[in-house]
Amino acid sequence: MNINRDYTTVNPDNTGARGRKGVKSDYRWIVIHYVGNADANGFETTAKNNCIYYRDAKVGASANYYVDSTGVYQSVPWDSDRYAWHCGVGIGNENKYQYLLNDGVSQCNNATALGVEICVCKLSVKTKNVGDTDWYFNEATYDHAVEFVRYLMDFFDIDISHVVRHQDVNSIHKRCPRPFTSDDVNVYYKKTGNTLWKEFKEKLAAVDTPPKQPEAPTASILYRVRKSWADAASQLGAFSSLKNAEALADKNAGYYVFDDTGRMLYPEVSTAAVCQAYQVNAPDGLNLRSTPNSSDSGNIVKILGENTYVLALKEQEDGWVYVKYTGDNRVYEGWVYKPFLSISAGLYGKMVSSPDGTLNIRTKPGIKGSVIAVMGNGFGFTVLEPVPGTNWGLIWCGETIGYCDISNAYSYRV
Repeated sequence: MNINRDYTTVNPDNTGARGRKGVKSDYRWIVIHYVGNADANGFETTAKNNCIYYRDAKVGASANYYVDSTGVYQSVPWDSDRYAWHCGVGIGNENKYQYLLNDGVSQCNNATALGVEICVCKLSVKTKNVGDTDWYFNEATYDHAVEFVRYLMDFFDIDISHVVRHQDVNSIHKRCPRPFTSDDVNVYYKKTGNTLWKEFKEKLAAVDTPPKQPEAPTASILYRVRKSWADAASQLGAFSSLKNAEALADKNAGYYVFDDTGRMLYPEVSTAAVCQAYQVNAPDGLNLRSTPNSSDSGNIVKILGENTYVLALKEQEDGWVYVKYTGDNRVYEGWVYKPFLSISAGLYGKMVSSPDGTLNIRTKPGIKGSVIAVMGNGFGFTVLEPVPGTNWGLIWCGETIGYCDISNAYSYRV
């Protein structure tokens, strides 16, 4: 299981002090949450952005993991000397909440439970209330959640009866994760939340798992100061403290701080938010990179072909653009160099008008593509390129680029 780690420091304003490093035996429960927010178009906010928010903001809350359609991000490591605040209080605190779960050995609370937040979508963004019945998880996110929670169960030796909802833990927070709670009917799934939770637990129980492997020791993150990730010979030092690494980079012009994966952490380059479709204008292909650095041959994620469509989300003053690309039945994200892009206004706009109220955006043409977002009636989208011989097309809606049925049966031109 690939887990992205985006904590540079564990925010003490959002976590509790254990007084020692955490060990596997501390955890006997897994508590499932939903992030409770979607973007302006009703699509999910990303695991990465949620992770960064709870790392940097002072909100008195956190979780161990965030799951979305692309994978998993860890925010508070289980072996830290601090534990996440996600389902009540922890060690030595007053009984602030009425806890409902105790297995006779361990009460389910912050210090004994791993918190897993699942990113969520919403059919209508006119309201974002916990009582709304149109919160839902997109298909890829749901599948990742099943896979990841099962992984946690096996790694920490937690049985299915100790996988619970936030609602189950205490009597204060009653509707989390909203799609999996209550007896009212969810308008997306056409089932009750309690039925959906039962189905989720059944899927967890049905997952085939490989034999357990010996646990590998937890590696400490080192922050490396180099001219580029590929230029290991230029490294001035490696630090367990990000601040110390930043201080060394400040003293040496042209040097940057990288984490163990090669992601550049410092200095941060100012970016401007954009949301614009482009076509690749590079006959020999354009490198999609994990970092905005053309001198690092090891950061190439994919080579994008001539006339490929990408969706730009933000751009830097130095000409690098952060984009999404949907192909090979998946969604890619990374950096490309703007001079090799040509702006695209798309062919025409359409408005969703589906008989069942929704229209899926998928990773490839046809119903075998994974669902990456769902548009509700009234959503507008731009057709970038029809797929010859089919009713499908590559489209752009909000911060999503993917494929949907563009026939008049589900939408009309505007």
